[in-house]
Amino acid sequence: MNILLTQKCVRACPYCFAKKHMSASAPEDVLPWEDMVYLADFAEEAGQRHISLLGGEPTLHPDFADMLLYLRERGFSVTVFTSGIMSDQKLSSLLASSPEWRDGVRFICNLNDPTESTDGETRRVERFLAELGPNTKPGFNIHHADFDLTFLCRLVDRYKLIPRLRLGLAHPAAGVEASIPGMAQMRHVAGRLIEQLPALDNSGIEVALDCGFPLCIFTDSQLGRLLKSSDGTLKFNCGPAIDVGPDMRVWACFPLSAMEKRSIYEFDNMNALVGHFDKMHEKIRASAGGVFERCLKCPHLGQLCDGGCLARAWGRGKAPETLPAGATL
Repeated sequence: MNILLTQKCVRACPYCFAKKHMSASAPEDVLPWEDMVYLADFAEEAGQRHISLLGGEPTLHPDFADMLLYLRERGFSVTVFTSGIMSDQKLSSLLASSPEWRDGVRFICNLNDPTESTDGETRRVERFLAELGPNTKPGFNIHHADFDLTFLCRLVDRYKLIPRLRLGLAHPAAGVEASIPGMAQMRHVAGRLIEQLPALDNSGIEVALDCGFPLCIFTDSQLGRLLKSSDGTLKFNCGPAIDVGPDMRVWACFPLSAMEKRSIYEFDNMNALVGHFDKMHEKIRASAGGVFERCLKCPHLGQLCDGGCLARAWGRGKAPETLPAGATL
């Protein structure tokens, strides 16, 4: 379960697929304490012992530190998705807490290329990393074809970050104009990633692909090379993420949030909630196939690969394209 503590943010990333969603929220739109308790109970009854905190920027919530400590006291492990741009007061408050909370908390810090960040943003991010680097995994979203990952090597080494890169692919969302790579650029994206793996390897950084990468944009040899730079597993499937907003409405994932939102109170338990959005995913996949016309004939669809981001397949249509040179899938 991904709990949005607030939909306010401190950045305006050019690839953000949630900005329309967040812009429609009220300034005071933050998750109340009683709803946090309800959601923790909801997850606990399902046997889930892990919760992710998101935003916007989750650390903007006035009770962020207390909510994080509350979840740890209840025995949940917690992942916090953050920009790392935290106020000095909020960071000091967190650091002043008993250090035991750190054992079960991981931050995933969404790091933008320094050339796309202001000096002030960079200073705040690096202050955050200096204090919480050993609890932090780097994250990066690919939003144009000529991306550069090498700056991450310096940050991982300098701040002793957990050397596992969560690599995302910027996705479309209904009604949102965002900087995202087009499907015709996917082969270039794959090649660009492979080119940078030696630098990541030299820094001891493993690569973990987030959802939305189509399997067939990589040649067989590229897949083998990528596998060696991962933890030994590569996933090209996706399922409902289960995002819960501050108003207690729930949706399958941000790129599909315009398709359907429901109140969490409509569901008796987590199985019913996940089952509902699983069926929604299945309907989209059955009608849209994948992001390419060839996906419908691919023997791997629904097995090794789900055909790329469902939001691309549903909202933008399928893009005819030949397989990359050398691919045999």
